[in-house]
Amino acid sequence: MTLTGRMFFGLFLFIQGLLSVNVMSFTCEKSSICALQRATVKVKCLHPQNYKREYPNLYWFKKRQMWKWRDKTIPEDLSTDPDYKGRLMFGGRYFIEIRELRKSDEGVYHFRFKAENSGWINSAPGINLIVTDLQIKMTAFATNRQGMILTCSTSCTLSGNPTYIWYQNGKTLRTNTPSLSLNSVNSSNSGSYSCAIKGYEDLRAPAVCLLGNCLDVSYTPNTICGFPRSYVDLNCTYTFPRGLNITETLWVNNTDLKMEPEDMTRYPEYVGRVEYRRNDSNCTLRITDLRKSDSSKYRFLFKTQGTYFNSPAVSLSVADLYVHIYPAVVEEGVSVFIWCISQCGLPQFFRGFIWYKDGQRIPNPNDEEGYIMIHTVSSEDAGSYSCALIGQEELHSLEATLTVTKRPVSVLIVVLGVLALLTVTALLVFTFSTLKRRNMGGHDIRMNVQTVSNEGAHLDVSRRDSSPIYENVEHTYADPDEKDDTYTALRRQHWHSVYDTIQRRESPQNLD
Repeated sequence: MTLTGRMFFGLFLFIQGLLSVNVMSFTCEKSSICALQRATVKVKCLHPQNYKREYPNLYWFKKRQMWKWRDKTIPEDLSTDPDYKGRLMFGGRYFIEIRELRKSDEGVYHFRFKAENSGWINSAPGINLIVTDLQIKMTAFATNRQGMILTCSTSCTLSGNPTYIWYQNGKTLRTNTPSLSLNSVNSSNSGSYSCAIKGYEDLRAPAVCLLGNCLDVSYTPNTICGFPRSYVDLNCTYTFPRGLNITETLWVNNTDLKMEPEDMTRYPEYVGRVEYRRNDSNCTLRITDLRKSDSSKYRFLFKTQGTYFNSPAVSLSVADLYVHIYPAVVEEGVSVFIWCISQCGLPQFFRGFIWYKDGQRIPNPNDEEGYIMIHTVSSEDAGSYSCALIGQEELHSLEATLTVTKRPVSVLIVVLGVLALLTVTALLVFTFSTLKRRNMGGHDIRMNVQTVSNEGAHLDVSRRDSSPIYENVEHTYADPDEKDDTYTALRRQHWHSVYDTIQRRESPQNLD
C-alpha cells in the first residue's frame, strides 16, 4: 500500500472511531410515550452496565429544535429553549419532567453528556413523545342496534395504565374502563357523556349527547393565556333540556364543589374588572386589566333541582411577554436568535408581533413567527430589544439587551501582521537609500591635475558628491569621441579656497 493509501485508510479508521463513540445505547422505560395535552410527563433512562459514572454536564435535547441551534451539528440544551422555560424539571442524571404539555412538545428526545476519554456522547435511540387529546367515539352494537358503546379514545395509547372516569350529565359513573357499554339507549340513560383520566379530571373529552336530554358546559379553548394589563374572554356555552328550570348561574374561581360556591363577581379583587355575558346559552366571562394573581382555574356553574352541575374548568395563565436573546453576549460575525414569548403561549386575539430596538419600531419579516434571526451580527445590532402584539401596541414586553463584542485577533494574525510591517519598512528603507545614492552620489573627491594650459589648470575629478562648491566646475573633453576622460577647467573668478593646495605652473612662454 502506498503512503497516500495508508494515510486515507488511517483517516477512515479515525472517522469510524469518532462516529462509534458519538452515540451510545441506553435503556429507557419507554421508547415511545403518549400523554395528554396540558398533562405532565416523566421520562427516565438507565445508563449501560459499564457506565456507572455520573456526568454533571449532562443535558437533554430534541432534534426537532435543530433550526434554533447555532451550529446544526451540536445539539443545544432544552433548558435554554424559551419554549420550555418554566416547564422542565430534572431529577437525577437521566430523568426529565415536562409540565403543561403542548402539541409542539412532540418529538424525539435524547440526552447528551461528556465522557472523559470519549468526548461528547448522545443517547440512542431516543424517546418519542406524542401529545394527544381525549375524544369519545360512539359505536352501535352489531347485534342490537338499540345498544351503544362509548369509547374514550386517543390518537395513541396512553402511557402508564391510566384510570378512566366517566360522567353522565356531570355526575360520576361507577366505571374505570376506557369503554362504556349501554345495552339500550332510553330515557333512563339519555343525556351528555364525557370522560377524563384520573388526576386530570379537568381535561375532559368534549361531551356527546344521547336523545337530546343533555346538560353540558364547554369552553373554547379550555386553556387561555393572557398578559398583565390586557384582557381575556373565557368563552363558554352551556346546554340543558328544554323545560328544565335553571335557578342560578355563576362563575367561581377554583371552588371546591363540596363547599357552597360563591359568585366571583362579588370578590373585591374583581370588582369593576369582570363582565358576565348572560345570553341564552352563552356564558362567556371577560376579565379586564389582568394581573398575575388572576392565574387560576375558573368554572361556570348552573343550579337545577337544588344541585349545581359538575362542570369542568377552564385554565387561565397570566404571564409577562418578554424577549429572550440567545446568546445575549456575542462576538461579531456569529448568528443570534431573538424571541418574543411568554411562558403560557399566545393569547386569544393574536395577530402578529411588533418589534422595537432602543424604543424605535423595527421591521420584522417573521411577524407571525415571533422571532428575529440575525445571521451575521455586528456592533450595529447591539441594543435593547422589546416586543408587543398587533392590536396591543401600548403593552410593551420586558426588554432584553444584546451585547456585541469585537472578535479577538489571534496571536498568529498579530505575528503575521508585525512581520509584514517589518518587511515593508525594510523594503522602504532599502529603496530610499538606493535612490539617495543614485541621486546624491558619494562623498569622496579625487582631483588630479593632469595638464596645465594657458587657460588654467585641468583636473581629473571623479564626482561622488554633488556639493554646491563644485557648481563652478565645467566639463570639457580632450576628444569629443572619447567622453570617458573628463577634464575640468577652473576659472579664476570662481576660485575657491578648497583649491588653494593646487600649485599653479605658468606656461613656458611666460617664464622669461
